[in-house]
Amino acid sequence: MPDRSLTDIFRDCAGTVVYSVAGRDKKRPFVIVGVADEDSGTVYIADGALHTLSSPKRKKLKHLRVTDSVLRDFTPGTDDDTLCGMIREWESQLPLKDD
Repeated sequence: MPDRSLTDIFRDCAGTVVYSVAGRDKKRPFVIVGVADEDSGTVYIADGALHTLSSPKRKKLKHLRVTDSVLRDFTPGTDDDTLCGMIREWESQLPLKDD
């Protein structure tokens, strides 16, 4: 099987929920919305609130924790309010942690 480029992999992963593990947005959930730069391993992420779809955050993959969850209803036409709601709904379905 030929190697797939990062662009190919993350084009298929638009809508994947990730957590930021570094920076001021640490521990916040986001959704991958595109590939920024394949050579530097960066993607664009958004949450509809802090980082909107019209102004997504560029983030290195090493600063993200990728989950197994994909927001199936996420499409290129999704607006910020809908994306924010989808992330909130996704979070509400997570089991509660005992700290």
